[in-house]
Amino acid sequence: MGAAAAVLVVGLGALLCKLAFNCGIRSEPPSLELERTGLVDEVVVSGLRAPTSFAFLPDGRILVAEVNGIVRVARDGKVLPEPLLDLRSRVNTQKTRGLVGLETDPDFAENGHVYLMYAYDDGRAPADADKAVRVSRFTARGDRADPQGEVVVLGRVSRRSCEALPVDADCIPGNGIHVGGGLAFAPDGTLFVATGDGEVGEGDVFEPRAFRAQDLDSLAGKVLHVTRTGEGVPANPFWTGDAGANRSKVWAYGLRNPFRLSLRPGSPVPYVGDVGWDDVEEIDVAPSGANLGWPCYEGRIRARYYRSRPVCRRLYARGAAAVAFPLVGWSHDVGNSVTGGVFRDEEEYVYGDFGYHWLRTLRVDPAHRLVPGSARPLASGALMPVQVRVGPDGAVYYLSFAGSLHRIRQTNR
Repeated sequence: MGAAAAVLVVGLGALLCKLAFNCGIRSEPPSLELERTGLVDEVVVSGLRAPTSFAFLPDGRILVAEVNGIVRVARDGKVLPEPLLDLRSRVNTQKTRGLVGLETDPDFAENGHVYLMYAYDDGRAPADADKAVRVSRFTARGDRADPQGEVVVLGRVSRRSCEALPVDADCIPGNGIHVGGGLAFAPDGTLFVATGDGEVGEGDVFEPRAFRAQDLDSLAGKVLHVTRTGEGVPANPFWTGDAGANRSKVWAYGLRNPFRLSLRPGSPVPYVGDVGWDDVEEIDVAPSGANLGWPCYEGRIRARYYRSRPVCRRLYARGAAAVAFPLVGWSHDVGNSVTGGVFRDEEEYVYGDFGYHWLRTLRVDPAHRLVPGSARPLASGALMPVQVRVGPDGAVYYLSFAGSLHRIRQTNR
């Protein structure tokens, strides 16, 4: 990467952290240091431009989404000159918006389906105006996909923004900086999606739109559980009998700005990294029907500016059992912008912090409780990790927003 491009990427990363997560990136992160013996860090793909998400294909290729709306194809460690998709004309990148999520269909080898989550811009309003978020499906044929073949799965009413629409419209708010960013398929082929509350989030102020996270009729601030065509699933906890109703699509609620979602192997339970506000970064377990607390709680703390509001007072009155508190959280002197992780096996979970450049692991028991003393450092100096996955080879891969995909593997394998 050239010096100018590097400055742009780090600058965008600093903006991402400052605006979305109320934090600052360490200006000179330490060189990567693996915290355990027998491990090595390798660059698998380089030359990317502000990448945000990636996925492995069955034939060994890797798809990488870049924040500006381009989806790259990497083969044998090299980025192909032509992208799979170029959606720059419809992706809004103001503030921390952009193309934030990518997932492939479990049946990709047969259908070529790729799912993307992005802030949509139809070009009819200023770029810094309120926008909406889409989850869309595209079909890859070889190394290319037709951008005109877009099928909108969620957020079908997304021509401008959600503000003038009824709260129960099929619209995902992406007004300011909390657009979310989590896609994961369940073993049965249904899709989990993590959405942000869509509020502006600039400065320490009361933002009434944050309460959409507590409104079951809104798609904002939720873990959604839908079919591949965006319909609600009858087993969902708030199913109304209408597969098109927003409530029928809600699995869990009360999220601020969820950044990455994954499922525990052998269990339909999502684990979500929710970016904090003033105090706490958190990894949440999101069982069916769970209220994860935002904006009334940040971690286990009653959030200032919100705690005196009627919605929160009613929630507090129900007691602590009304909220699913974080599996693990950390203060802003330890890290300041969570990147939700992935399970390496049925018990070990790998996660990170974008602003403080680290990766860690923890272990959970069969009841989704933290195993005491199991949280351990894995790597420091992992520059701006935006996604973690386990590869087909069983190694941990992480994507750096600075422009590269890395693998951490055992040297004795």
